[in-house]
Amino acid sequence: MVTAFKLDVERPIVRTPLAPPLRIMQQTDPYAPLERHETNVGATGLHPAVLVMTAGGYAAMLASFWAMFARDLSAIFVLCAITGLMLVYFTLLFGGILLADAPTPGSQRSFPAFLRGQVDTLTGLVEGREALLMIAGPPAVLAVMAAAIGLIANLSLA
Repeated sequence: MVTAFKLDVERPIVRTPLAPPLRIMQQTDPYAPLERHETNVGATGLHPAVLVMTAGGYAAMLASFWAMFARDLSAIFVLCAITGLMLVYFTLLFGGILLADAPTPGSQRSFPAFLRGQVDTLTGLVEGREALLMIAGPPAVLAVMAAAIGLIANLSLA
């Protein structure tokens, strides 16, 4: 017994265009179709230096963990797991930033202007200094505390 497919005469057959030809070299900007420019983001958004400071605080905390606690194989295994989780966290964070609205070219304010200005949040406007403390402050405190805990642990074992 042979099964024949019934043609639906009410819906026309739609032909899809052929795929673009294979290129050996990548396009100049693979994220160009995803980038949306907003005029207000440069004036009320976060400055990129805040994100660099945040990542630097977490990197300093991770470096102090490696410097102070990488003594035996089990500790190194735990540190590798922590490092992997932090890489996943920052990959997701910066991937989300890449997909967020971008400021129009030339509209990004300077860092001192960011500190003096305001930042638009979900609940309203906050001062730039407050936004810096809320975002980059906890990683900086965690880095100092991780170094202090590592020093105390190393001095108590000596």
